[in-house]
Amino acid sequence: MELVESETIERVPLHEHLLKGLRGLLMRGTLPPGTRIPERMLCERFGVSRTPLREALKVLAASGLVELLPNRGAWVTPLRVDDIRDSFRVVSILEAGAAELAAGRLTDATIAELRRCQETMVLHLRLGEREQVFRLDLEMHQTLVEAAGSRQLAATHADLVVHVERARYLAILSDQRVRESMQEHEAILAAAIGRDPRALAEAVRYHCAMTEAAVVQAIEQRAVNDARAA
Repeated sequence: MELVESETIERVPLHEHLLKGLRGLLMRGTLPPGTRIPERMLCERFGVSRTPLREALKVLAASGLVELLPNRGAWVTPLRVDDIRDSFRVVSILEAGAAELAAGRLTDATIAELRRCQETMVLHLRLGEREQVFRLDLEMHQTLVEAAGSRQLAATHADLVVHVERARYLAILSDQRVRESMQEHEAILAAAIGRDPRALAEAVRYHCAMTEAAVVQAIEQRAVNDARAA
């Protein structure tokens, strides 16, 4: 019994560490969209054999971040505009629905957390720390989704939002768009403070739509630039 428990304690953290590390490389474009995943290099980087790496890649393939192609290995899922639009629109529906559900049950502590996210985002933006702005943006959205109190909604959102996150991160949005996003978050926070279901849902929906448009435009321009460079 002690041997089984010891093996479980060792394996679970390794699996989680590996998944987190691989997901980070995918989300930030260190492993670029549309490229083959270098398994040997990743095994060396994470200090694992091919078996746990391939198990982790299967998990990431199930979430849509990786494509496993017969006789061709594992590839990073390309950024496809139609897929980006679809992901954004479904996430928008989920987040607006979550906001409407959450509005009437927001506690003072949750509103304080939303305010902290917003105010800290503004501070990091002034300092030019885009990575922190991005992290807190996601945290604010996640706080609202969790406040809805629906495990099913939260689980579905978690499965889909990774595609939105990756596209938004890789799009490298303009400073103007980031500033506009801060204003949209101010509107979300104001509606949350007022605990107004319709206003909160509409503020979230508008923010998602504006972000989708900016991301799609940036990804399309990136494709044009890549084509010219080739």
